[in-house]
Amino acid sequence: GLSEPWTGIMKHVTEGSLVCNDFFFPLAGVAVVIGVQCYIAAFHTGAVFTHLRVGHHPAAAAAPGIFIVIAFAVLAIRDNFVLALLETLASVAVGVALGFVLVKPKERSVPLLSPEEGDTE
Repeated sequence: GLSEPWTGIMKHVTEGSLVCNDFFFPLAGVAVVIGVQCYIAAFHTGAVFTHLRVGHHPAAAAAPGIFIVIAFAVLAIRDNFVLALLETLASVAVGVALGFVLVKPKERSVPLLSPEEGDTE
């Protein structure tokens, strides 16, 4: 599909029955790659957010966090650096927003300010 404008193989295989122009498949392929990488960044941002919100050790967030970096790298290969950064930041914002909605914070067993600490009498 990516080389369709130059090879015409899809039109040859389908005997000219495709109604789309030659640039449909390359553009659709790029759009799918960008969409998938944005999904990966948002999904793994949610995983990082979940680990931190439920009180896991911060190092536990590093495992899904590396996939955000990889998704950014793939986007930077496909797009330019600035556009990849904007797409990744938008995906991270979506992941954090969904994390706030879907992840219940861990309840503390000891209150931050217990009555004994708060009394000055």
